[in-house]
Amino acid sequence: MNESYVLGRNKTVFETAEFPQITADEKIGIIFDGDIESSLLAIIAKRLYGADRVVFINDQAMGYDGKIYKERKDLHRLNIINSTIEEAIKRLDGTQILNVETEIYMANRNATDALAKLLVKKYNNKLRFVLSGWNKIHEQSISMLKSSGWTRGIITNGQLKPWLAKNAAHYPELHKYVFEQDGRIFGVNKNVAFEQYEADFNLCVRPFRNLTTSDVIDLYDQLGAVAQLYQSSSCKIDLGNCGTCDNCHQRKLAFKNSMVVDLTKYTLN
Repeated sequence: MNESYVLGRNKTVFETAEFPQITADEKIGIIFDGDIESSLLAIIAKRLYGADRVVFINDQAMGYDGKIYKERKDLHRLNIINSTIEEAIKRLDGTQILNVETEIYMANRNATDALAKLLVKKYNNKLRFVLSGWNKIHEQSISMLKSSGWTRGIITNGQLKPWLAKNAAHYPELHKYVFEQDGRIFGVNKNVAFEQYEADFNLCVRPFRNLTTSDVIDLYDQLGAVAQLYQSSSCKIDLGNCGTCDNCHQRKLAFKNSMVVDLTKYTLN
């Protein structure tokens, strides 16, 4: 069933047809970390396919910035993250969780290849699609990185922001994200190569590719799911919403640019 929604101040159109069709014996996966986008992916997927055909993929073993968790202190943090994600999945009435263990990434440093092999092994090709919450910011980031020549070594990391400033008209949402929210440009990272990001990017179906985070927030409202929105986690500090880290600042600005009041419980501010 295809439903259409008009979102926010920009009247952005979203249709549930962005989600792929699957047959009765197939499943669909969601790269899930409990944030605004992945939580809404789960809510919509559950309505479209049924909870028993939605697999929550927890790949947090890859760590932040592509650093694989392998030290004892890292594993302690990973255990906390896994517990928090499992609680979020329970709140969304999820029935199937696939935890990607650290050893899988350590045995194969190509994360995309490792995940693809695991899905084939576990679900015998019945998990047809993997959904990602990457949105319009990520779409423009990939395009910008290619156009600027960064992927071919033509410019360096330090030259990216000046280049983006000169070409802001071509990447308006990305420019707003980087300069107003002081956000990191997607895909530029000293630990993970752009090629890995691009592979992950192209592997996944991205239903929110034409939406900003503010649009996604407005979609929660139209779907009657605002209660779940406030329970989502944007924070990388306390695994709730601290209110002071960069991610929480980005969350606050996304709410500000949406039609929804921010009633998130921030632990610090």
